[in-house]
Amino acid sequence: MRDTLLVEANLSGADLAGVNLARATLVRTNLHGANLNGANLQGAKLMGADLTDADLAGADLTNAVLTRVDLTRVRLTAVILDNARLVGANLWGVDLSGAQLIGTNLSGARIPGANLAGANLSRADVRQSGANLSGADLRGANLNGADLTGAQLRGANLARVALEGATLRAGLWGADLTRANLRNTNMESSILSGANLTDADLSGADLSKVLLNGARIQGASLETATLIFTTTPGVLTAVDLSGTHYDFTTQLPPGFTITGDSIEIDPSLLMTSTITNTDTPF
Repeated sequence: MRDTLLVEANLSGADLAGVNLARATLVRTNLHGANLNGANLQGAKLMGADLTDADLAGADLTNAVLTRVDLTRVRLTAVILDNARLVGANLWGVDLSGAQLIGTNLSGARIPGANLAGANLSRADVRQSGANLSGADLRGANLNGADLTGAQLRGANLARVALEGATLRAGLWGADLTRANLRNTNMESSILSGANLTDADLSGADLSKVLLNGARIQGASLETATLIFTTTPGVLTAVDLSGTHYDFTTQLPPGFTITGDSIEIDPSLLMTSTITNTDTPF
């Protein structure tokens, strides 16, 4: 069935498990409740298709086009979506655990509450209007090099996630980034209020203009992170750490020193000399 043209066809409830539908045109096709488990849908066009209650677990949708498709009730565990177009797609609450989304375009996709535990989203793109990943489970996911500019990750679980070299200029209110790999990640202007960065590796990360009030940074590695930035020509400013939760395990850049209930900054680095912490650091 390779290269098949099935525009507006009725395949509701069909058993298509393992079928080769590579490069098939399935525009506005009714696939309600269809079994596509392990099917080959590489390069398939599924715009406007009805996939309600369909089973796509383990299917290969590499380079497939699913623009604005509603996938809220689709089984997608261990699915392959490499370089697929999911622009504006609805993935609300979908189980994508173990899925592969390398280079996938998720711009404007709605993904709140989705389960992406163990998924591979390296080089994935969620730019433009910003994907909504609020409350999503991304534990252990591979997001190395991904572009999450403008993404909403409020309360998302990003524990042990790999975001090395990624662009994470996003809203991360209350997100769990425990033991996350954030090496060389661009987090400029991100909102990390109330986020948990315990034991996270932020080596080389750009934290310019980041909001960290209420964030937990115990055990976090910040020795080579950018915490001082230029606001106007000739004026240097430090990231405000005053409301963070830190202790003696927090590893700060040279010139930043934890002394009792405050973090002191070497005056030679910038004009501001002391940041006071309102929480008990030890």
